[in-house]
Amino acid sequence: MKLSAEFLILFVATIAVAGFVASQVIPMIAQQAQTADAIVSGVSLYSNRWLFFNVRNTGSKDITQVKAEVYRSDGTSLGTYTSPSGTNIPPGQERAFSGQIANAPTAGQRYTVVVTVTFSDGSTKSYPTTVIALSA
Repeated sequence: MKLSAEFLILFVATIAVAGFVASQVIPMIAQQAQTADAIVSGVSLYSNRWLFFNVRNTGSKDITQVKAEVYRSDGTSLGTYTSPSGTNIPPGQERAFSGQIANAPTAGQRYTVVVTVTFSDGSTKSYPTTVIALSA
């Protein structure tokens, strides 16, 4: 069987177009498959205003900022802790955070700590935890 020049040209052009389409579509699919998720653990709040917690990156996007806000049961904020500039938690890694909030909680009282994580694509997720403040 003889192959004509037109067939060969058409065949090569088809392969080239298919390769180009694949090179454009595959990265788009891979980017959409990335996940943004975390686990917040070890949340402790003390009557001397100190807040401690851990954040583990369980997604596939870097975590670039962590913020924690402490609320009374009536919804009033006691203050916010924000991670230092340049914070980066790669996928699979965990980091401990600690800092003081503006107002002291009362030992023995229940508070809600909402940790908000910002990912490298700018998306955010919030993780609320209820804690009882400990005496310092």
